[in-house]
Amino acid sequence: MKPVRIFWKRNAILFCCLIISVWFIYNKSYRSSVRNEFNRGLSNPGDIRYLINNEHICNDYKRVFCIILVSSDITHFNRRVELRSTWLKSNNYRPKNVQVVYLTGKNDKTVQNKLMLESQTYSDIIQGDFIDSYQNSTYKGVLGFKWVAEHCRNADIVIKTHDNVIINLFLFFDKFAMHMHDKELLGKFIRSNEIVREKNSQYYVPTRYLKGMIYYPLSYLSGLAVILPGNLIPLYFNASITSEYFPIEDYFLFGILTAKINKDFNDTGKLKYRDLTKFITSDERYWKHCYLTLKGNCNLLIAYQEQYRLDTESVWNVMIQNRSQSASGHFDME
Repeated sequence: MKPVRIFWKRNAILFCCLIISVWFIYNKSYRSSVRNEFNRGLSNPGDIRYLINNEHICNDYKRVFCIILVSSDITHFNRRVELRSTWLKSNNYRPKNVQVVYLTGKNDKTVQNKLMLESQTYSDIIQGDFIDSYQNSTYKGVLGFKWVAEHCRNADIVIKTHDNVIINLFLFFDKFAMHMHDKELLGKFIRSNEIVREKNSQYYVPTRYLKGMIYYPLSYLSGLAVILPGNLIPLYFNASITSEYFPIEDYFLFGILTAKINKDFNDTGKLKYRDLTKFITSDERYWKHCYLTLKGNCNLLIAYQEQYRLDTESVWNVMIQNRSQSASGHFDME
C-alpha cells in the first residue's frame, strides 16, 4: 500500500506543478500582449477595429436625447446585469430617449464566447480589437468616441462613464441638462495632479511621456463621469486621430484633446469645463444619508467607489425612494 500512496502523491505533485506552469506561461503571455499593445501606442485610434458592433442602437431613432458610454471590464458580466436593472435601464427615463452601450476590449476565447452571448441577449455591447486592461483604457475611451461619431451623431448629450459609477439621471435631466452650453463639458475638474512614475501603479506613466515633468501641464476632467454635448464628439474623435497616444485615459481625452481642439477657436468659442466636484461623492454612506434626510433637496449627482465595488442596487433604491419627493426651489449650479 505504501508504494501506491507514494505513486499517487508523486503524481499529484507533478499535476500541481503542471497546472502552475500552464498558469504562469499563460499569465506571462497575457501580460506581454498587454504590454506590447500599451507600448505600441495609439498612433491612429481611427483604426481600432470593432469585434462587436451593435450599430443600430441610435440608428433606430430620429433623435436620441442621451447616449451613455460605459467603460466596462470584459469580465464584469454580473455588474452589467445589475446596471441594466437599475440606473442604466433606459425605460426608467421615458419619454426621454436614453440609450446605453458598454465598451470593452478582448480577452481569451472562453470570455469572448460569453460576451458574444451577452451581446446577442442585450444588444448593447461595443467591443474593440485590443486587450482589455487598465493600461489600455485610452483605447476604450477613443472607441466610444469613434462609435458615437460613426453611429450616434443624432445624440443631444453624451455621458462617458465607468461601471463603478452611478449617476442620478433624474436629477441631471431636471436640473443640470437645461443649464448645459453647446461648448461646455461637465465633470470633476482636476487643475493639476502629480504624474505617477511608479511602475507597479495602475496610473503609471512611462518617463518617455511628459519627460522631466512632475505635474500634468494641462487641467482636465476625471474620467469617472464626463457629460458633454453630442455635437462635440466628432471634434474629439478627429483630434484623437492625429494626437500622440497617452496612457492615462482622462488626461488624454479631456486634457490633451480639449487643448488641441481649443487651438482652433478664439477665446469666445473655446471649450470650457463646469466643475461638478461638489455634486460628486465616493462615500456611499454620505450619498444615502443625503437622500434619506434631505429628500428631494439632495443635490448629489454622481457616486463612485475605487477601492471596493459600489453597492449599486442599494444606492439606486435610496434614490428611487425619494424620487417622488423631489422638491422645487433654488438649485445652485455654481
